[in-house]
Amino acid sequence: MPMKQAGFVWLILLSVCSVCPGEDRNQAEQELAVCRAELSRIQADAAALRTVQPDFADWVDGQAPIYKNLEKSICYDAIHAPERCASMIADYRYLLQRMAAEVAYFRTQQDPAKNGSLNVRDFGARGDGTTDDAPAFRKAFAAANTGTRRQVKIPAGRYRLKADTPGSVFTLDGFHDVEIAGEKGTVLIQDSPRPSLFRIENSDNVRLYDLQVTAAYSPFTTGMIEKVENPNLLTVKIDPGMGSPLAPVYQECQSKGLARFASGQLQKDGITPAALSIASHVLKPQVSPIQGDRYLFRLPGWENAENTYRPGMRIIYYARDYGNQKIIGFRSRHIRLKRISIDTSSSMAFLFNQCESYFITECTVRARKGTYVATCADGLYLYNGMLGGYVARNTICDLGDDYLNIHTQIRPVFWQEGNVLYTSCDLAQGLGQSLTRVALVRRSRKESWIDSEYPVQKIERVTRERNGKRGEYYKLHLAGKIPDLVTVANQAEKKAPAFDFLSFPELQNHGMVITGNTFSNGVSRILPAGNNIVFSDNRVDDALGWIMLTLIEDAIGHWDEVFLPRNVTFSNNRFTSLHKSIFFFDGKQVSPDPAKHMAHFFLEENSFRVKPWADSLRPLFVLDGVDHLEFLKNKIDAPDCSSAIFDQKNCRGLVGCSLK
Repeated sequence: MPMKQAGFVWLILLSVCSVCPGEDRNQAEQELAVCRAELSRIQADAAALRTVQPDFADWVDGQAPIYKNLEKSICYDAIHAPERCASMIADYRYLLQRMAAEVAYFRTQQDPAKNGSLNVRDFGARGDGTTDDAPAFRKAFAAANTGTRRQVKIPAGRYRLKADTPGSVFTLDGFHDVEIAGEKGTVLIQDSPRPSLFRIENSDNVRLYDLQVTAAYSPFTTGMIEKVENPNLLTVKIDPGMGSPLAPVYQECQSKGLARFASGQLQKDGITPAALSIASHVLKPQVSPIQGDRYLFRLPGWENAENTYRPGMRIIYYARDYGNQKIIGFRSRHIRLKRISIDTSSSMAFLFNQCESYFITECTVRARKGTYVATCADGLYLYNGMLGGYVARNTICDLGDDYLNIHTQIRPVFWQEGNVLYTSCDLAQGLGQSLTRVALVRRSRKESWIDSEYPVQKIERVTRERNGKRGEYYKLHLAGKIPDLVTVANQAEKKAPAFDFLSFPELQNHGMVITGNTFSNGVSRILPAGNNIVFSDNRVDDALGWIMLTLIEDAIGHWDEVFLPRNVTFSNNRFTSLHKSIFFFDGKQVSPDPAKHMAHFFLEENSFRVKPWADSLRPLFVLDGVDHLEFLKNKIDAPDCSSAIFDQKNCRGLVGCSLK
């Protein structure tokens, strides 16, 4: 059916999905009827649990746009992308199956506080701001995890904490049904801002409540550029009360120092720059003293600094780390973070990898009084989860990088034996074995999109030798005819530019709800690249002086940060931004087949207030390589905008994207 004939008046789903491959009409009708009935049961069961599990009930309520737009997506694909239609139906089934299991889990989830509590003071903690209380905390946590009293209370006080390993202060490995709860006035002071505070791994139902997290000193300093000299010299005056850029932390950190730049003009608070990240950042600048609070920054690799940097610009110099996020969840389920406040981190605030069904609610990331920096990296970094979580009512501000980053990974094909493929075995025990689909990414042909998707008949963990070393791999038995691939083992023989990869469609944070949050003053972007997720009722007050705010792309920068989004909804959000591309849909390498483009995006009832900035000619919404996007009932307030609202190419199925 031609696009124009359909007119985007959505046909009855049951009648159009008969064209999906592998599904005859009766089977499709029966399947979708079962899906709707199952969704109704899940919603009713979650509502019945509201009294005892309010966050879970809110999570299920918040998923409603996901299911609505899943059906729209399936309807569209039935006409225009039949192979993707089958995959979207599989997404629908998968998410319902997982949420039904979550209903059963939350009916009987243990309350760690029901059998009484332990107190860190009884294990020797002093809370005097001087004594290292970390050993007492570790004893209390271990006792809770092995005993009947599974709540640990941390009374009001200032608790000095030293790491026992280079990476983290507390590692909660194999913890189940444990709650760690502070109260008003509970302050955790890390001796150094660099280690993680909590690393939660291989755990289930671990809860952290009511904790104020800070550090003995800041992993950053700020100042003003007074002079620029070619080829690469900046004279910088450090702000009053801020630390020296020659402090040991800048050479101890993993980045060896990172400089970012902001405007000299300030916001109404008189502290925060009006525009952040206005010039290229610089890694490993060479810093030397001049006199007093003045320092010379030498920018490696620059030959004409005067073309980029100006006197009066502000500089933010970070001791940035890449692996020591303040709170890490790894290979865990049902983590709950509530009313956690963070004012200092040399890396990100929160990172969850291979975690599922987590709740992050009422938390705050905000700079301490007198400065405008809280973290040296992202606010929320969420990836490799099969089932997403519920992120609600948080305040995420004053960041050194992205507000939000949701993505997945791809994995190399090491060997191929017909329909049997071998790939890396790096998922949690039980997580890899639960995968039911695999998709090919043909990097050997310089492609960055999904080529084809295949059912997984069987997954085994096996040991094989490669390059003289034995290691564990997943052995995937696939259904269907698998093409001859370029593998790690045969790449040289085939003289291919790259080997091929596998993507797992289920490893995409399905069902994620991000709602009711406030995001402000980050120096980078929003990257919402999961599958079947919703970003709703949030407030974004952005001072990023760069070309884009929200980047949605099908991109493979490297194996560990891959963006293959579909069915992403933005609804009822309020964006206030300097003039830039507020949404930038970037098909890095656009397939000639629109059915292989990133697909199904819904921007509904959002408001966009755009303030003047340097590049007033940049389109507000850039669309490249998109198949099916609906832009409906949004309000745009951009009185000084002289650019086009939309810039589109290589797109199909756009609704409402014709404003000038």
